[in-house]
Amino acid sequence: MGAKRQPPGELIRGISFQYRRRGIWHYLRAGGVIVGLLLMVPALRLSQVGLLIYSGCLLAAYSLLQEGQRSMQRADHALASARAEAEVAAFVHLLTIQGWRVEHNLTLKRGNADVVLQSPQGNSFIVDVISDGGMIVVEQGNLKRRLGDRNYDFQAGDPLQAVNGQALEIQQIKQMEKATAILCFTQARVAFQDQPLQGVYVVSKRNLVDLLRKLNDEFRVAS
Repeated sequence: MGAKRQPPGELIRGISFQYRRRGIWHYLRAGGVIVGLLLMVPALRLSQVGLLIYSGCLLAAYSLLQEGQRSMQRADHALASARAEAEVAAFVHLLTIQGWRVEHNLTLKRGNADVVLQSPQGNSFIVDVISDGGMIVVEQGNLKRRLGDRNYDFQAGDPLQAVNGQALEIQQIKQMEKATAILCFTQARVAFQDQPLQGVYVVSKRNLVDLLRKLNDEFRVAS
């Protein structure tokens, strides 16, 4: 079965909507618990049973509010990712004028391939778009995100492993000889350029098109 295509950012925008709807539902349920508690106040008063019910209702409302907040945060993060994909789509659209084939949002078993490109010379690339901020650095051969004076792992897991897996799946689906994997950061600064890490090129969005052209020229010469 071929990969399913969607417009830039469409898939992740739908996920954002689902998280936001879930967050609103949690907020409404928390409000319902509080309203119910207020209605029970005259009957319960300050008896021992009443205090237990008060405590239980307040804990339930607090838990629902926390879940609602987490869902809203996930929705905001997903929306930022959708906007990042749209930004990158605008950059790589320039390549279509030069005969490049560009596809967006291919749904795979290993996740979602944000951008798949094929040059007129037949070189193929897969780009995973990441909207995390900070400074992207290498620590002991692994990709890290620096915030302040500390390095952190990526919350979604190892992006190098993820995009390499997507590249392999794309190669199988489209019967490509090779698909070069690229991580593109739209908000973060990349502390290194051009040299691949675990077979993956890491780049900022403003340097993406230049990197694609450079690699295409290098692969053409090598062939």
